[in-house]
Amino acid sequence: MPRITPERGAIITQYVTDCSTWRLTAEETAEYLASKGFPMDARTVKKYRAKIRASAGEWIAKLAMNKRNDYIAEYRKRADELEYCMYELCQIIKNKNTLPRIKVEAIGKIMDCSSRLSDLYDRAPVVAAIRDTNTIQQKQQEQKV
Repeated sequence: MPRITPERGAIITQYVTDCSTWRLTAEETAEYLASKGFPMDARTVKKYRAKIRASAGEWIAKLAMNKRNDYIAEYRKRADELEYCMYELCQIIKNKNTLPRIKVEAIGKIMDCSSRLSDLYDRAPVVAAIRDTNTIQQKQQEQKV
């Protein structure tokens, strides 16, 4: 069995993560990995899953400990991705060679992106904190009156 290089380890980790998302068992994941050229047994798959869970915990702890900057950066990254998707969809619509049916589909996808972007901005920690502060101040002023 070839040594697991960091590159191979990253690929295997991604495959194991994908299989977990698809709700495959450890045995099914092992079969999937073998089909991709990474033969291993279910026990090894379970070890990878444990490492993935541990790294997720470390990631959350890091986000919690750094005064929210990384957490907010993740929100911004998602917003940038959605804005890029909207840009690409607009380019499809602007293209004169695009079929009308495709343009209609692209418009629908833009609406989906727009809605998701609004939700994302609404839930962003900074926006939520500002909204909470404004709500508290407003209630305090109403009580004074």
